[in-house]
Amino acid sequence: MEWTKLHATILRKAFENVLGKAEAGSMAFVRCLTPDVVEALANDTSFTPSDWQVWRVADSDNRDARTITADRAVEIRETKCDAALLLVDTGRAGAGMDGIYGATREVDEASLFTEALRLAGRELTNQLSSKHRQYAERALKMARGHGRRFSVSSWTEFDFLCRVAAGRRHPGGYLYLLGLWPVQEPDEFHQEDGLDVSRMFVDGLLGTAVSALTPGSRIEALRLLNPSQEQMADLDGFLRSAATKPLLSALAELAAKKHLWVNALQTEAGAQVIQSIELSTWRTTNGKIARWSGLEEEKPDEPPVLILKRDADRTGDYSKLEVRWKARPENLKKAAVEYRVAIMTDMDEELAAQEVTHSSKREEKCRFSNDDFSILSEDALISANVVVSVIGNESVEEQKSEEFVIRFGEPLEREPAGAGKKVRTFSEGLIELSDREMVSSIASSMATLDSKGFVLLRTPERSKSFRVFRPPLIDEVEKRWAEQAGAIGRWRVKVRASGVRAGEMEFIAFHRPESSMGASWQSLWDRASTASRRMAERFTLVAEVLARSMTRSPKASIRS
Repeated sequence: MEWTKLHATILRKAFENVLGKAEAGSMAFVRCLTPDVVEALANDTSFTPSDWQVWRVADSDNRDARTITADRAVEIRETKCDAALLLVDTGRAGAGMDGIYGATREVDEASLFTEALRLAGRELTNQLSSKHRQYAERALKMARGHGRRFSVSSWTEFDFLCRVAAGRRHPGGYLYLLGLWPVQEPDEFHQEDGLDVSRMFVDGLLGTAVSALTPGSRIEALRLLNPSQEQMADLDGFLRSAATKPLLSALAELAAKKHLWVNALQTEAGAQVIQSIELSTWRTTNGKIARWSGLEEEKPDEPPVLILKRDADRTGDYSKLEVRWKARPENLKKAAVEYRVAIMTDMDEELAAQEVTHSSKREEKCRFSNDDFSILSEDALISANVVVSVIGNESVEEQKSEEFVIRFGEPLEREPAGAGKKVRTFSEGLIELSDREMVSSIASSMATLDSKGFVLLRTPERSKSFRVFRPPLIDEVEKRWAEQAGAIGRWRVKVRASGVRAGEMEFIAFHRPESSMGASWQSLWDRASTASRRMAERFTLVAEVLARSMTRSPKASIRS
């Protein structure tokens, strides 16, 4: 923590405003401050709220450092002399403070920092300007995130404002205190001033969602504008260094790397000209029709079907057809182009069409419902495609979806597949079955792997299907263990403080024991090596068949 006189001065005023006028025998305590802040306040002689004696309560007596024990604090309360403010070091004060907690006034965190933040903001305006204060307050909102998704303590916010005011520098240089990427002072104040880019840098380079990507891939995704070789090399080195550090500690390293701050590193501006469009497939990775499409797959080898329910006006159960596509370049500005999305029959007749303005989101979307097909008769059976084009720009090739069928009616009746009950092991599920012979039969029967990584085991009893999660990490270990020919060893992987992986797995092989350990040890090692190799081969076989089950029909299976 970097302590300044301004911290003590503002907290002194905040305590005076919260506590009010001191009276003889009054006592108050505060225990929401961290031990390092408590110690810093006790040692700072400028922290002297008017007419209040200040004492730090810890595990030793040192009057020169304004530090006393809990027993001494109780004596001061009982003598009822001068008004006393106790700064409680909760880690060292001990249980002797219980009597004071129940009999004296507490300065709570909300009251103290509401006042302290107000005073710090006013001081920032005095030392710099109102525009700097507004920028700092926008930075605090950005750090918290929409709906306060991110945790920023009251002390962190207060420390940020104090450091900016004390340093008399643009707030962008202190954003690392809030978990944001530092921003170089712009030539002029604008509405955003790099704060959005600051959050984007943190999420895109250090966020949990990209932790499995290489530093080079993360940097490339930012679409930096003409970075120098030094900036690229230093940014790559910083990301590798930050991989195993807490976020705030990692960002603190940027304080001395101004050439890596936002504005020193610039991103490509939003483009105005579209280059191409790419339709998103309606199918999942295993070839099934995605639910979001609104289509049904009635027969495996035939086109999917859009089913329009006849009683939708009465029941409100409207059908929908959703189309998604991506535009290139990815940084195309909002409302830069308009699209025309049309449903065309196999005779090139237009059934329905909509015009959509570019939203600049990850994917553009358009939906059709029953009302768009009101001209169709209820006995219609039509083959169609969706065609997406750019209005007024014939140089961009239009995109056509796969064929689908439109009809009225109800979906075909199917026996529900059922996701299966989650269990830790299949034995935990099979014990629920009523027939012992059935358990014996199922133990050598079939299982499948679903799209979410669960191994699914179905039984003849209704509603008695079970699934066991097969983590991707285990799958990766099995594959890479096979590459090691089933060698005996262990695996190691670096993770962040949050537990998210921060690097590739590394195999640490155990070495064969020295011959001096005797023949019995050699024989034991050889048997263990053989068993380990055979187990790795077995895992590899199971993994291969499970992988094939993802590309076949739901009945595809393996022997468990």
